[in-house]
Amino acid sequence: MTPPESTREPSLLYVIGSLDLGGAERHVAQIAPLLKDLGWRPAIYCLGRCGRQAQSVQASGIEVIAPPMELSLASGNRPLKAVGITLSAIKLAAVMAARRPTIVHFFLPAAYLIGAPAALLTRVPVCVMSRRSLNVYQDIHPIARYLEPRLHNHMSAILANSERVRQQLIDEEGCAPDHVDLIYNGVDTKQFHVPSDRSALRERLGVAPDTFVITVLANLIAYKGHADLLAGLATVQAELPRPWLLQCIGRDDGLKCELSQLAENLGLGENVRFLGEQADVASYLTASDMSVLPSHQEGFANAILEAMACGLPVVATDVGGNAEAVKDGETGRIVDAHDAEALGRAIAEIAQNPEAAQAMGRAGRKRAEDAFSITSCAKAYDAFYRTLIPPQ
Repeated sequence: MTPPESTREPSLLYVIGSLDLGGAERHVAQIAPLLKDLGWRPAIYCLGRCGRQAQSVQASGIEVIAPPMELSLASGNRPLKAVGITLSAIKLAAVMAARRPTIVHFFLPAAYLIGAPAALLTRVPVCVMSRRSLNVYQDIHPIARYLEPRLHNHMSAILANSERVRQQLIDEEGCAPDHVDLIYNGVDTKQFHVPSDRSALRERLGVAPDTFVITVLANLIAYKGHADLLAGLATVQAELPRPWLLQCIGRDDGLKCELSQLAENLGLGENVRFLGEQADVASYLTASDMSVLPSHQEGFANAILEAMACGLPVVATDVGGNAEAVKDGETGRIVDAHDAEALGRAIAEIAQNPEAAQAMGRAGRKRAEDAFSITSCAKAYDAFYRTLIPPQ
């Protein structure tokens, strides 16, 4: 016999486009099992496709609910995409109506725009939206700029993942300050750690022991700033330790050929590797000497936290919450976005001073452990959710 809802664990339904290898997707995949351990019954509904992390998430005891048909929400086939989204929205509404989750939590704009109306239609008692970036994307998606502020009023709460994102929601989208909470991303400091010996790891990855390795963890999207990074490296390549290597890890969204040609034109062809998506990001980071995030826009980047947890100094642009994670001069350097020369100078300064780089790496590891552990993040979600549950 099924126990009454009041005596059962509260249920939590996450709605997200997929469980591919993006930052938000990894975040949901990490916190759901931890919340299960904290007394919740989480499930994840994927609007477009289940994605590469679905199997491991299911192995941890979390249900992943597949859409009626698999598709990419970024697909250019508009008729097929419209059919897929419609069917997925109908199934999502049916899931909500049948399961009556205690809380539904939307991650990323598509999930919010499609899932929130379904939740309101089926009278879900508690709805939460997470904003994980600045709202620059609304410039090219005017429907989001129009609809999202109107949906905000129907949410039980809104979550930001950096103070800069939180303030923008208040200043530009009319959210009341007490309606917007802040929970920083977390990193699994056990998975991402400082290696005791990198030689075997580097040998497995095909990297010579004496190579100075810079890693950028970001999908090949224009706003991630790879072109700025290549241009900055070109200005300081004579000042970098020899040999040196740039590892670009992330999904190709159509820029790989252009960036490869740019690297060749700048004389960096032999120093740059485009490695595509990698499930074992931790190995590439722990084999590195430095991490760089040259983005033009961010919310609060998991890539920074993962690099810090691996004991790497981080050079990042001053966008979103990057400066809330990286302490300039202490755990790395913060530079202006779009400034390739400043980016190159910061990289060269750290590369030329190994002792300072190691000190930054140690400070970054400590900061990741103290302020951004995934365990602390999950506990923050647990406390936040429990304030929203209506009294029985």
